[in-house]
Amino acid sequence: MNRLIKSELKKDLQLTYYWGFILGIVLMQILLCFSDDMNSINFVQSQLGEFFIILPMMMTAFIAGRGFSQRTNMYDIMMGNRPLKIIVSKLLSVGFITACIISFISLSFFFVISLVNSTGFNDAFIKEMMFILLIYKATFAGVLLALCFRSLASIAIVYLRVMLESIILVVYGSLKGNLSEIMDSLRGTPRIFDLLFYSNQISMISEGSPSADSLINILSGFAIMLLVWGGITYLLYKHKDF
Repeated sequence: MNRLIKSELKKDLQLTYYWGFILGIVLMQILLCFSDDMNSINFVQSQLGEFFIILPMMMTAFIAGRGFSQRTNMYDIMMGNRPLKIIVSKLLSVGFITACIISFISLSFFFVISLVNSTGFNDAFIKEMMFILLIYKATFAGVLLALCFRSLASIAIVYLRVMLESIILVVYGSLKGNLSEIMDSLRGTPRIFDLLFYSNQISMISEGSPSADSLINILSGFAIMLLVWGGITYLLYKHKDF
């Protein structure tokens, strides 16, 4: 597995697109710092949007998916590597490393803003860590979706997957007659939405003080995503369905 991880990291870190993406994240964080009345809690709140979830997810989907267009992912199978080893190596070398870099950038700006404005951490630090959990979930999801659909088209699938949440919420709210309440605060939705939907979890982090229930929902949703998409990916690799 070490060989697979080192090989993938070497390819990724040589990509101009990859470092362009990282630079884009840094520039966006800098722009957030220049917002009016910026402090630690406002900084975290400004990150809590679907854009900061879709971008890392699409990037990891692109990196993992390009291996199919270049046939390098096929070589991993042909060389006799076990499916689970391939999947875990992709999650670590693409999803985990990307999430670590984004987390480091976000936390660096968070600490600088907290110190400069003397606002302290309070609930803001807990919210920041919950947001970072969502980043890890998003990057891992991007990798698994790319491995499932086996092409660069997974970038579009990732985008549609997040946009589908809004469609489902509108349909559900229309059927239940509480559309305005759902669109305003995402309240009145089933528990499964809180576990699986990024929009619901973003809302849980942004509203009020952090709660144990919100953390449990995020961690449980993360575990469900890994089990479902990881299981599907494993079966596809196991049967060599390419």
